[in-house]
Amino acid sequence: MTSTPNGVTGDGEWFYKRWQNSVDSDLIFDGDKWDQNKDIDSIVNDPSKNTFIGIQYHWSEDPTKDEEWYKQQCQEIDDQRTINQELDLLFVGTQSCIFTDETLASFESEKPVDTIETTNGATLNLFEKELDPNDYYLIGCDTADSLEGAYCAIQIFSFKDFNQIGEIEHKYGSYTLFGQDIDFVFKWLLTQLNNDNIILCNENNTIGKAPIEYLVYHAEGVNYVNYLYKEAEPPNQSKNKKNKPIIATESGLTKYDKLGINTTGLTKPLMVGCLLECIKENSSGIRSQKLINQMSNIEKTNTGSVKSTGYSDLFMSACFCAYVRSKKAIEIMPMLQTGDIENYKEKQIKDISSIIGLGSTKNLVKDKQNAFVINDIEAETQGEIEEVFEDTEKQDFLPFFTM
Repeated sequence: MTSTPNGVTGDGEWFYKRWQNSVDSDLIFDGDKWDQNKDIDSIVNDPSKNTFIGIQYHWSEDPTKDEEWYKQQCQEIDDQRTINQELDLLFVGTQSCIFTDETLASFESEKPVDTIETTNGATLNLFEKELDPNDYYLIGCDTADSLEGAYCAIQIFSFKDFNQIGEIEHKYGSYTLFGQDIDFVFKWLLTQLNNDNIILCNENNTIGKAPIEYLVYHAEGVNYVNYLYKEAEPPNQSKNKKNKPIIATESGLTKYDKLGINTTGLTKPLMVGCLLECIKENSSGIRSQKLINQMSNIEKTNTGSVKSTGYSDLFMSACFCAYVRSKKAIEIMPMLQTGDIENYKEKQIKDISSIIGLGSTKNLVKDKQNAFVINDIEAETQGEIEEVFEDTEKQDFLPFFTM
């Protein structure tokens, strides 16, 4: 079947859902021919996809049309929403969409420069291969609950400019399998950077806890407690837990160690707002057409909450990255601006050590099983550091400090 997009609801909903669930033609074609290096049968028979292959034919691929033709068409149509839909093939949302037609029009999707098959057969689409070892990288993970339901998604964004590096969208039907692929993506990124400047941005709500527990207790070779984002405790709660070590045990995560992002009706709009700010800062950093399509169905309700009229997994995993970037900007951006992260880390550690030396020895808690140094800004303003954890084995510190 052939059609231009017609929105994501109403008359256009059926086509939109078929397009979103179709097999990506880039996975099976090499130019205009079958890719002989791919197992095409297994790709087409992916149970998480439908029986269609999605092929986009943009006006710019027509040799009879050029930029002058496009400008003339835009002038005649004189409506950005119609231009987005009929000429740029965007699935524009309703009038309640949080992204304006102009913002959607500013996105320029790119074809992946490379694809990597993960442990469990998902495809990691890469939009950038040359990574900056002096930057930090965010891995956002959104968990779905079944093979028949929504997709699980993974996004990779650079910290400094918020450029989209890669993404995965796949139906696993197993939290363990999703956890394995998060582990796969993390370790792949680790080898590309040759350092540990990575923050994992996983939600920890209900089903979201399952892949976190897999990473902490079952994944081998990496202490993921060091890399998973941890929400800051409210000041009054932090005082009641003075000098309590953050530690993972075989019986489960302790109540002092709530790893991951807590997504609620209150925090979700905040996360979406963080993504909006990142897009204002650098709209060219959004490179995936699927992510752009999902942005068009994110709506704001009359009560101020955020809802989706279709799939939102790629969008939410991008929101997690933007949210954590906002939370960590005050401590990481200075390192990126100096261009010398290792020396900056050493200076931070020396500064913290000096502060510790001025305080009471009761603030220094040694734990034989774990390795942490935490810079508690609010505690510093009170003249004391309430939580400090020293690695007595490796003398390794976290790649970032919890705010």
